[in-house]
Amino acid sequence: MKNLVYKTALGSSSIDPWETQFAFFWYNDEEIFHDSEKDLEIKAERFAESGVNHVITFSCTHFRWSFHAYWDLLNETLTKVVDACHKHGMLVTEHHSSELSHYIGSDEDLAYLKDILRVRQSRVESWPEIIASAKGDPVLIDDIKRSEMIQIDGFAGEFRPNGYHGYSMCFNNPHYRRAYFKYLESVYATGVDGIMTDDVQWIGGNPYGNACSCQYCRQRFAESTDFELPGKGDAWLRFVENPKSPAYLAWLDFRFRTVEEFHIAVKEHYEGLGFRLLRPNYCSSVLNSNPSAYALDTLPELDWVFQESCYSTIIRYSWPRWAVEEGHRYALGRMRDIPPMVMFYPDRPDTTFFCWALAMSWGAKYLGTDEGKNADETEKMLRQFEERHQRLLQNPKKISKLAFYDAKRNRELYQNYDTSTGVWTTSWAQACLLNNVSFDFLLTNERERIENYDLIILPDIAVLSDDEIEVFRQFVVNGGTIIWGGKSGSLNSEGMDRSDHELALLLGVTEIPKECENQSISLGKGTIVFLPDGLEKTTPLNGVNLMRFDADAKEKRVPYDSFSVAHQKQFNDLARYIESMIPGGSRLRAPDLPEGVLVSLFVSHDESSLVIHVLNVSETLEVPIPEGVNHEDRIPYPEFSTQVIDLEVELPGRWSNCQLINASAYQPDRSDFVTLTVVKDDGGQKAIVKFDIEDLREYTLIELNFV
Repeated sequence: MKNLVYKTALGSSSIDPWETQFAFFWYNDEEIFHDSEKDLEIKAERFAESGVNHVITFSCTHFRWSFHAYWDLLNETLTKVVDACHKHGMLVTEHHSSELSHYIGSDEDLAYLKDILRVRQSRVESWPEIIASAKGDPVLIDDIKRSEMIQIDGFAGEFRPNGYHGYSMCFNNPHYRRAYFKYLESVYATGVDGIMTDDVQWIGGNPYGNACSCQYCRQRFAESTDFELPGKGDAWLRFVENPKSPAYLAWLDFRFRTVEEFHIAVKEHYEGLGFRLLRPNYCSSVLNSNPSAYALDTLPELDWVFQESCYSTIIRYSWPRWAVEEGHRYALGRMRDIPPMVMFYPDRPDTTFFCWALAMSWGAKYLGTDEGKNADETEKMLRQFEERHQRLLQNPKKISKLAFYDAKRNRELYQNYDTSTGVWTTSWAQACLLNNVSFDFLLTNERERIENYDLIILPDIAVLSDDEIEVFRQFVVNGGTIIWGGKSGSLNSEGMDRSDHELALLLGVTEIPKECENQSISLGKGTIVFLPDGLEKTTPLNGVNLMRFDADAKEKRVPYDSFSVAHQKQFNDLARYIESMIPGGSRLRAPDLPEGVLVSLFVSHDESSLVIHVLNVSETLEVPIPEGVNHEDRIPYPEFSTQVIDLEVELPGRWSNCQLINASAYQPDRSDFVTLTVVKDDGGQKAIVKFDIEDLREYTLIELNFV
């Protein structure tokens, strides 16, 4: 990929986004009220010594609108942070919530505010005006009060606090835009290199899907569609309870498009000032319905994309959920030609190592922070390992015969996404993950890649355009296999019904099998497998959360079911079914690996090597004590007895004709490497690597070197 050219108050510069190592620089009470410029320089130096060259700021003042009275003070601090980081050659991206401010209407709201400040190394007493702001209705711009800029819940017809115990601003409100853009100008003046305008989404009330129905949203909706938003109460309920009506579908589309338009307005604003700011951005979860209309896929400027594995998530038990999500981020990074990252909140050496190894095995860059605290030494060894093996870890290419199709429009408009598509996608992908069946995601805007795969799975992708269906038809005609799941294609690109007859004509088949039938139909050189129901009902492994903002979080335990034998059998059966549909099986096979050892396969970016990641996740999904689970539960990392395992790689494309020189194994806590036995088999079509599983502790990187 090309270098990024960006422009700030300090002039134009160029960077390689893949050579960027991120960390979070927290500026909390200590940094704001006590640190001298020298103190901040020392903190910046620690980051630089760890290999970090780009920091994203985070602050106890993240809900920036609650700290309106302190904006000048925060900008003074930010200027000093920027100066300190620039002295050590590090870029700075400022990160804050574009919309959130605290609300206090109950003791619970006040407790939340106190806890969030405590965890972020602050306290209410440091900010004398914050309580009055959270209880009152302060003037934020000209004579405009906060109540005149916030999102309005459609059902209630008024403000309702969101899931963050707070207010959300409305992006269609001209007063808000004027105030926020003026604030952004003051942030740019500090010399920052990038900007993250966080939380650009409709979260004005619960459920999130009810926001926003303020006068400005109503006016814009009426002007841009043939419909008007209904009134509150029963009229609103009738509206949202008819999700296939043209008016409701138009409203869903309107919400996504206006969020995108706000991002475009931010970009045009800073470009109008002569800046080109760096833009990392993220989302916690994409593979579910999107009631807040968060617009990650279509952000107008996106230089890095990353997934936040949430702070409340207990890492040890939740990683299978994030593994599937990061598969989407990898594909989105590939589509946008930018690096994908995954963000974790580890707070100990064992969780730091575990999170970093997960990121490497997913082909992603690693970003981690211990909430509220600045850098320590735990990452240094890992970052040095990344630097030594940059060629193998930087911008790797995933190779898989199998891809799950992900359609953004289906996520936006399909009413059954959460109960069908999302469940189906996640459970099938997790079955592949835990059984070492390599998989990828294929996104709508990269359909030209479809010929790289042998099997495409459509997990009830109801919303499909005519063009998408034509691409799938041609893929099958040319020899591919498609699992046509559920009601895929039953809705057009606007979310309206498409008849079976229309779908059959587009696919080039005589008829669409009835809902209760599983049927394979030959088409050209390939096959469409219609799978209306059955296997997809397997329950995915979801994350387990325990809010760490609570004062007694270290002592609390929450119930969590272990990965049961029955559930594991369902996943094993799923994986066997999926692999049976792939010609020749998965490209990387290791049938004798102990349970809980995962492998993944990539091509190095320079295409000189195949890269295998071997990761020990054994026993992580087992509950250690009956009382439940906690963030304090350590990563088990059990040791294995001597057993030489065959890692079988079906060589892709030209590699079958290349000379295989050697295979080497590398580990972060060792400066040397181990030479592995490797041979070609099946007439040069397969490489077999001999790996002693006893040598695996946490993670091993294996390189197959070719000429």
